[in-house]
Amino acid sequence: MKSSQFYASKPFRTSLYGITAYYFYAERPRKSR
Repeated sequence: MKSSQFYASKPFRTSLYGITAYYFYAERPRKSR
């Protein structure tokens, strides 16, 4: 799987994407209600 290598190669980008996704998902339901 190239996905594993790609993510491992860019830990910084993965972290940023994870945080952004988490924040977006966490704020999405809260704002929707």
